[in-house]
Amino acid sequence: MDIEELKRADVSRVYLCGLAESYDSKESQEISAERFGKFARIFEDAGFEVGVWINSFSHGGSGEGVSDYVHMMNVE
Repeated sequence: MDIEELKRADVSRVYLCGLAESYDSKESQEISAERFGKFARIFEDAGFEVGVWINSFSHGGSGEGVSDYVHMMNVE
């Protein structure tokens, strides 16, 4: 999906995800920060609010064992 498609869909906020395969080393953290900065500027310059979605509880997994956490969803 490109920026023009996002604008046509009336998107106001984007979340960047998958900026690094892992965050367990200083090098991978620096790569992730560099990538986030690069892509965040592109979307911000186009008028979008930008956030980061970091792999954590059950992202890409079953979610087993995380029932104590609140399921979040966007409601307009």
